Amino acid sequence: MFFRIQENAIQEVSFVAKACGPVIAAASYSTTVLVGQTLEEAQSWSVFELHEALGGMPVSKRHALLMVLECVHDALGESLLNTKTKEFSNDHT
Repeated sequence: MFFRIQENAIQEVSFVAKACGPVIAAASYSTTVLVGQTLEEAQSWSVFELHEALGGMPVSKRHALLMVLECVHDALGESLLNTKTKEFSNDHT
């Protein structure tokens, strides 16, 4: 997943996937829902919210939800870390 972030808000989300249909569906849905959210709002997004938003998934396909959320949390966790580091650096220079 790729994110364009400005002023602590997600401006654009895209993804590249070679995966099953449920992963592509969950990632595609994520690209529309995450736009406009702050980094903190996106980080708090849960597997239950994604599951409900997609109308549920069979147990055998729920790995798709976890894969997408892991990508989101990993990418934005890195962004949050960078933002906090920059803020810390600016406060103490």
